[in-house]
Amino acid sequence: MAPRRVVKSLLSQSMNKLVLSIQEMIDKERSLYYIHHEQTNHVTEFIRQEVKDQMKIFLCETLPSDLQTKLISELIYLNSLASPHLVLDLLFTERLRKFTFELTKKSWMAGGNELIRVSEEDISRCLNTLDSVLGELGGENLSLEQFYIIDKSQDPDFQGDPINNMTNTNLSVDNKVGDWAGIMTRLSSLSGHLSLAPNLTHVVLPFASDQILEYISRIANLILFQNVYRSTVTELGILAIAEGRCRFSLTHIVLCLNTHANVPSYCVSRLLLAATRLRVLEFGGSCHTKSLYFQGGDAKRRHEIFNVVSRLGEDDKSYTNSLVRMLIFREGNLPVSFQTILNHSPLLSDLTLFGWETIKVNQLSWMELSRNLVTLELIGIGFNTDEVLNRNLSQKFDCSLFSEALSLKTLKIAGWGDTQVPLDTLLRTLPKLRCLYLEDIKVSFDIKFQGRRCFFKHDLSSLCIFHCSTSNLNLIQVLCSALPLLKELTVSSLYLDDPNRGLPFHFHMPGQVGVIKELGQSPRSPVADLQVIAELEYLETLHLNVTYPSEHLEHDFNLPVLLIRKFPRLTHLYLDNYISRRGSVLSYTFDRKTSNNRLQWFLDQYNRNISVLLN
Repeated sequence: MAPRRVVKSLLSQSMNKLVLSIQEMIDKERSLYYIHHEQTNHVTEFIRQEVKDQMKIFLCETLPSDLQTKLISELIYLNSLASPHLVLDLLFTERLRKFTFELTKKSWMAGGNELIRVSEEDISRCLNTLDSVLGELGGENLSLEQFYIIDKSQDPDFQGDPINNMTNTNLSVDNKVGDWAGIMTRLSSLSGHLSLAPNLTHVVLPFASDQILEYISRIANLILFQNVYRSTVTELGILAIAEGRCRFSLTHIVLCLNTHANVPSYCVSRLLLAATRLRVLEFGGSCHTKSLYFQGGDAKRRHEIFNVVSRLGEDDKSYTNSLVRMLIFREGNLPVSFQTILNHSPLLSDLTLFGWETIKVNQLSWMELSRNLVTLELIGIGFNTDEVLNRNLSQKFDCSLFSEALSLKTLKIAGWGDTQVPLDTLLRTLPKLRCLYLEDIKVSFDIKFQGRRCFFKHDLSSLCIFHCSTSNLNLIQVLCSALPLLKELTVSSLYLDDPNRGLPFHFHMPGQVGVIKELGQSPRSPVADLQVIAELEYLETLHLNVTYPSEHLEHDFNLPVLLIRKFPRLTHLYLDNYISRRGSVLSYTFDRKTSNNRLQWFLDQYNRNISVLLN
């Protein structure tokens, strides 16, 4: 018999009751009135003023501001991001201290993994509502400290449409191409109200323009500004920041720029010299991307900050800044020297090296710089000193260069399919490493071992393997043995290595079978045994897209029993390539829906709060 369901906490029950009560109020026809726009032929709903007054008296004036913010998010999600302006119109008051509005979410209905977005029209309505509310309240009367409109979908383009990378957000409001549904006009007006908020320190907006940066520059206590989608900014906007009131407090500015953006070097110099507390300065794409390679489109523009620092250092040998993050871009096989950073950016702890070919570094300056690094991203072939000339050696990852990097916590590597990383040696060299991301590399081991057990242990907590190749079919099981403290494990597209091609692949190519037979292996992909992974007692998130042992698939109850009896801390489980696709599309869709619903039902009966998705 299944155990009794655990009663939810009083706070959760109270929040659910509030959410349902407010939702019922919004759904009532008598709570709304409608306005028809003749130009767009759209009908927009609005909350009646008497309903808003009652809500303010009975709820908003007594509820803590953090719970008020949580209510907004819960209600918007409950409506699947449809008509969110009604929620904002009802609950946004001057008492809010932190406002967060996410423009995307994942839908788990019917076992799907579809991404839901706030539509262009709804974004426009939300901005119009916020503009009206802030206009009534008065920006100077706001308690706002943090204002976020964000998108966590790993897509730098507006609404997932790459064409928006070529849209100029600085165009006049009369040009419909540059102002989708009036979004830029309303966002500029909203920025004007935010510029008056006395306590505002953090601002994240969907778009940026020179006009918006002009308003943002007036915020006296601004610490962070960032835009989400690709936007147009020129020297006018950058100079406004460099000359505005915010320059004395600003520490982070991240601008996601498009093809129309033009940021001359002298503007970057002015900004670095004016904003002396600036720790993060980025002119490039979005931070949330699906692959490290996506940074290549903006690598040269991001590299311009390093060029400016070098020029400022040449003009003034004593010049220093407070930057902690930087990208260095190299074409060809030119080695990278870090003496400029050591002299003029002594606080640097987050570094990205991007190259289309081999990555070579000056050993002396690198060893000195690596002592301070906490986060490192490497995109290129290999990682060696400038003394290595042999092509085969250049493709290997020289782990000895990390002997001084004892403070490194996060390492991300993308190797264009040729980089050979000895994983055991790398982990031994970096004992304090906690997060490791591997993309498009050849994973190998320096120590020869048999079976699934490994003879070393490491305290790594997060591991992501994406589109990599290996010659060890038991790689996942070996890693589970070596990394007992893993909390997050993602293995997506792990392939059997083919020495003849040098690149990972999924299907068996001509010549592969012969190579496999010589190794005494069967022609199959690497396998993920959930029984072995279940030994990771701290695991919270598991995402796999590999081959699974046949015993997992023999019976529908095998997976739920395993999840119920083991995986004590698991909260998110995603298994791609788990459900057979041998039948028709309709059959696969039905099987996926049925499998997900059945599995979720079992977990609920045994009080296991795990979000599950089988594909």
